[in-house]
Amino acid sequence: MRQLAELAELFADSVIGDPVGVELTGITLATADLRPGEVFVAIAGANRHGAEFAAAAAEAGAVAVITDAAGAHVVTATSVLLVGEGEK
Repeated sequence: MRQLAELAELFADSVIGDPVGVELTGITLATADLRPGEVFVAIAGANRHGAEFAAAAAEAGAVAVITDAAGAHVVTATSVLLVGEGEK
């Protein structure tokens, strides 16, 4: 297991919520594959933005959502949101 705060420090340009003390067990791009304790990565797809599925990810047990600035405007159903603008 890894600490979400460690991931946030390495990759997030901004953090909404408190990642301290939150452990993550994995990371996924697909809500269908998400297991409780994982982080959901919400990126732009060919037809839709993954952030549209953040609520479903939260309901499935995601501990956080990682997205870009465009996705951050869509995500509201999670306690921790990590937003990246590109490479750090």
